[in-house]
Amino acid sequence: MFAAPAAALQPYVSGYHVYAAGGCAEAPATDWFFPGWANVRFAVNAGPWQVRFGDGEAYEVPACSLFGPSSKAICSTATGGVLFGAGLTPLGFASLLRRPAQAVADRVVDLHSDWPDAALLHQKLERAESLEAVKAALDDALAQRFRKLRPGAEESILALHRLLVNDHGTSIDETAQRLGLSLRSLNRLSTGAFGFSPKLLLRRSRFLKSLMAALRAPERALGDVIDDGYFDQSHFVRDARDFLGMPPQRFLKQVTPLMRQSMAVRTSVLGGPVQALHLAGAPG
Repeated sequence: MFAAPAAALQPYVSGYHVYAAGGCAEAPATDWFFPGWANVRFAVNAGPWQVRFGDGEAYEVPACSLFGPSSKAICSTATGGVLFGAGLTPLGFASLLRRPAQAVADRVVDLHSDWPDAALLHQKLERAESLEAVKAALDDALAQRFRKLRPGAEESILALHRLLVNDHGTSIDETAQRLGLSLRSLNRLSTGAFGFSPKLLLRRSRFLKSLMAALRAPERALGDVIDDGYFDQSHFVRDARDFLGMPPQRFLKQVTPLMRQSMAVRTSVLGGPVQALHLAGAPG
């Protein structure tokens, strides 16, 4: 299930989600998360839960966790429970947390080091009996934590975010010029709020747009649906190995009806199938 945050939080929060994790100790359930921005997540009545970013190390997920921005698809192995989460836009990450996003990129860490009283929100979510109650608890807790950034920082983060979603085909030099930043300042902004270099982020946007096109039209050949920025299909396959850890055809075969339903519901509620292509609004 998905829910939109309060209007005042939409520049900072890409959406709320509630997942009922299947599986049990004897038969864990496996699911996938697409590469995207950071998330704060709270597991309730959950058994052991592990995630792996691409072919990296497996992380045990704490009850209150911070999922850093990801450049890899995340394989989740759960043994039951309910997961409550809030997606953070790059502006939301920079406004909520005091460490650079690069420090937690492709990682899961305990949220308490960044949010000491996160357990209080966890307790409220444990008692929530409806999606409306979950949304109200998250709206209230997050509204109290976001802080204003230094002058100009919000505008630069939002400008880069818009460019990544709307115009991923630009070069790094053109990106810096359009944002009025030096290359060094662009890289610092990108790694600090977004978690990765601008070059990788532009590649990730192009790849995800192409992957979504392939998911929407499974009957069509990959070469007919991928972005024009790819030299050929083998170029797209190389990106798939980087971002998914496997060839695209193998990943597409693993997409379950539940994943497709989740993407459709997310689109209807939040406006897009995946978080990384979600466009944040301007602060009010």
